[in-house]
Order: sequence, then structure tokens, then C-alpha cells
Amino acid sequence: MSRNQFYKDYLQSESWQIKRRQVLRRDKRCRICGSNNVQLHVHHLSYKNLGNEPLEDLVTLCYACHSDIHIWPEMVNEIQPIQEMSYKSYQPSKKTPNISCGCLIFIILFLCSLVDFLRNSIISDPILTIFSIISIMYCIYKSKK
Repeated sequence: MSRNQFYKDYLQSESWQIKRRQVLRRDKRCRICGSNNVQLHVHHLSYKNLGNEPLEDLVTLCYACHSDIHIWPEMVNEIQPIQEMSYKSYQPSKKTPNISCGCLIFIILFLCSLVDFLRNSIISDPILTIFSIISIMYCIYKSKK
């Protein structure tokens, strides 16, 4: 059996499901951004004990942070210690944006397309126009919070 197949089978096992529930119950929220009103995943910090991993090797992450940590492994440094995860005292890391990598890439591509469009239009200062649009988007974002 390949390592990949072993991993897939293990994630379907009852022993993994029990461990997964224990970690979700322990953390209660994403250990990077603090989200708790989204689907939460359990992430392996190390795969060397796969199938027999201690709970300390597992952390709860939201979908966005789980995706991002596989792209940028250094995000593991943003994981909050368990004792800081109480509902009253939790403060998300100030360095970690609460935005997924995919969303950030979409925004960058959108802004590049907008610059290209504005350069070919009758607007005299496309950069100023983009900053105005970003300012408006930020005000809308802040008003929704």
C-alpha cells in the first residue's frame, strides 16, 4: 500500500475520527485566525507519527488558513498556544491577515485588470481612481464589521 493510500484510508478510520473530534473540542476555533463560525479542519504539524500521532501534533485550522499553511509552511509560527485559546482572552495574530490566499490572488488580478482597463479609458489618472475604489471598498468593509 502506498503512503498516500495509507493516509487516505487513515483519514476514514474511526481512530482518526475520535482524535479529530478531541482536537476540535480542545481548540474550538482556528488556531491561526480565531475563526469558529466556519468549517474547521484538523492539520498535522508532523507526519512522522501518522496513525499514532500525539494530540500535540494536531491543530485546528479554518479552511482558508489550512490551505494557506500548505502554501506557506512558515505560517506554522502563527499558531496560537492552546492556553491562549479561551473565548475571553483570544486575540488573533496581528501579522496574519484574515483573508485566504485565493481571495488575495483574485483581488490582485482584479486590480491589475482594472489598471489595464483604466489606462485605455478616458480617465486621466488611473492610479488615483484605483486608490479611490480601494478606499470605498475599505469603507464598505469596515461598515459591515
